[in-house]
Amino acid sequence: MAVMIQELMDQWRKKGEEVGKLAAQGKAWMSVVDVVEEFTDSDFQDNDDIELSQMNQAGWEETDHFSHWYGTPMMDDAMDCLDTDFMDDKVIELFQDFKNEFWEGYENESGIYDALKAERVKRGL
Repeated sequence: MAVMIQELMDQWRKKGEEVGKLAAQGKAWMSVVDVVEEFTDSDFQDNDDIELSQMNQAGWEETDHFSHWYGTPMMDDAMDCLDTDFMDDKVIELFQDFKNEFWEGYENESGIYDALKAERVKRGL
């Protein structure tokens, strides 16, 4: 089971990296350019870049697109790994681990932190 979990963690990180690469090019639904431009000056003043990235992630996780393509399959993988049909604490913890891997992959490849820094400079913040 541990091998299966690690393989799925790697798979979700890779999927996040793929989405991140497209987002960096403005070719994905999570386009970094669009994300950065949506933040207000107040958002930039009240939050550091990590908090802004987390706000971005939380917003995407609320969309049907994320649920359909990423969230539901992650939950299915977590339940399959633990061989259960019930969402207990262990399933939720593993699901969260998969999401973390996905978002780390996205952050690593999307250049979101560089884009946020550049936008701060552009706005004179």
